[in-house]
Order: sequence, then C-alpha cells, then structure tokens
Amino acid sequence: MEKKLAIIIPAFKPDFLELTLNSIANQNCKLFNLYVGDDGSPYDLYEIFRKFSDNANFNYYKFDDNLGRVSLVAHWERCIELSKEEEWIWLFSDDDLMSENCITEFYKYLDAGGNSIMKFALETIDAEGKNIIRRKLHYKYLSAADFLEGRFGGYLKSFVVEYVFPRRDYLDVGGFCDLPLAWHSDDFLWYNLAKEKGIIIINEATVFWRMSSSNITPMKNRNILESKLKATQMYFEKLHKNIDPVEFKRLSNTFFRSYILTNLASYLSIFSFQELNKYYIQICGSARIKPDSFYLGIYWYSLKFKFKEWLLKLIHILK
Repeated sequence: MEKKLAIIIPAFKPDFLELTLNSIANQNCKLFNLYVGDDGSPYDLYEIFRKFSDNANFNYYKFDDNLGRVSLVAHWERCIELSKEEEWIWLFSDDDLMSENCITEFYKYLDAGGNSIMKFALETIDAEGKNIIRRKLHYKYLSAADFLEGRFGGYLKSFVVEYVFPRRDYLDVGGFCDLPLAWHSDDFLWYNLAKEKGIIIINEATVFWRMSSSNITPMKNRNILESKLKATQMYFEKLHKNIDPVEFKRLSNTFFRSYILTNLASYLSIFSFQELNKYYIQICGSARIKPDSFYLGIYWYSLKFKFKEWLLKLIHILK
C-alpha cells in the first residue's frame, strides 16, 4: 500500500527527541515516511536519531545553518521540502508525542473519503509526561468561522502538531505566512485550509503536547514579546484581507477586543500601561475595531495591583 503521509519534524532540541521518535516508531501502522530536519543544532541530534535508523522510513537531514533563529516558518518550509511525493503532511515537533493509533485513524479517515485538513484530539502533558489538561472536543467538524471563534473566544486550544493537511491544498493557499516567531502563522493556515471544506476532528487518536521549560516563551524577554505583538498586528491585517467582511465584523465586535485586551494584560510584568496602550491602539487598528483604553486600564491595573486577590481576601474575612 502506498505511503501517503509525511511526518515532518523541524528539530533543534534534544531534551525529548528520543521519546518523540519512539512514539512514532511505535505506531501500529507504518504507512508513513518520517523526515527529521536538524536546524543546525549545536546538540548531537543524530546520535539520538541513530537509535531509530533501522526504520527504513525514518530520514534525517542536518542543515548547516540555524534558520529557525531568523525565520521559524522558513525552517518549517525547508523541512517540508525534504518530502516530495506524499499527499499529506503532518508537521510535528521534537518534544511532543502521539498515541500509537494515530496513523491507523488517519488512514481510516482517508478510506472514508476524507480530503480536508484534520485535527487529532489534544492533551497537554508536563516534562515528566504526566497529563495536565485533556481537551477532547465533543464535535466532529469545525468551519473556518468556528475555528476563529474558538481561538479568539479562548475555548479552542490549537498548536501546530495535531493537524494533518493535504499537500495540494497547502501549496494552493501559499503555505504558512511568515509572521515573527511564527506566532499565529499556523492559525492563519488552518483558517485558509478550512474555508472550503472545514476541519475534521479525529477524537479516536491523541496528540500529547508537552508543556515544559524548553518550550514556554520567556515572559521576561521584551524582544520576544514585542515580536509576538507585531505578529498579532500582522495577523489581524491578513485576516481582514482574507475573511468575509460581515464575518470579520461579527467576530471583531464579539471576540477580537476581549482577546486583544486579555493578551496584552498578560505582558504587564514587562510593559508599562503607556507602552501596552500604544500596541493596543495599533492592533485594534489592524482589527478595524475602536480601541477602548479604559478597559485596557482596568485589566492592567487589576492585575498589576492584584485587585482580584484583595477582593477574595476581603470576602473571606467578611465570611
């Protein structure tokens, strides 16, 4: 039977790579090709990969330069280009895991006539592999609008690793957009791929996204946070150009402002209110919504001075 799936790992960190490769090697269906693209890592990733080199469908390539430092999307793209013939692409990571039936469920989806982007169930694990959060969705289908609403409404968690998508559709929409730190780059691609055929949810198999110190954004790093704010502004600009105006207005009035407010307020340890307000106005301009700095001030000062904690303590005392 033809191998229709390419699993792509843009690799850099050694911490959990062996566990990741082991979860792929243990798939109960072997109809896939794995491509590991070493992003000029200073670590000896091949020494880890070598333990799995007996698997004929496992391929390793070391790039000379650390392109991910300059453009993570550009590194993703060159890793995807390592694969050539497979009709489907699964962009995975060097620290996450997949349940042993993922490939089996993928082919069941194809056999049933599936031809659109698909999303596996998602669970969050810690550095020791212990489950933190289970996010099994209780529906089988997401429209493009549903996807955006879930993301901006805060009730749909989404990472790169739980999606499998058709190569042809990926090429047709121009691939990932190159936003700083690839922040929102995946969301924009999933939205574009879902516009015609939606996203199919496969709850029978699970991807385990690892939350650890090696993949959490340093909240004290001003340069990283500024890059994320710039990416968010660019993302809203791209959405405005690609979404139906009526749908954009509905989402902006319902979800965009609260999303922008709550995300900006989380940067309070680095930015002053004046700095955040500047970004707030810029991002609201990209989202074509009227900024309301009063509400940003409420978010910022309530978190800055821990009004919520004081209120809870007062209620406890009064009881």
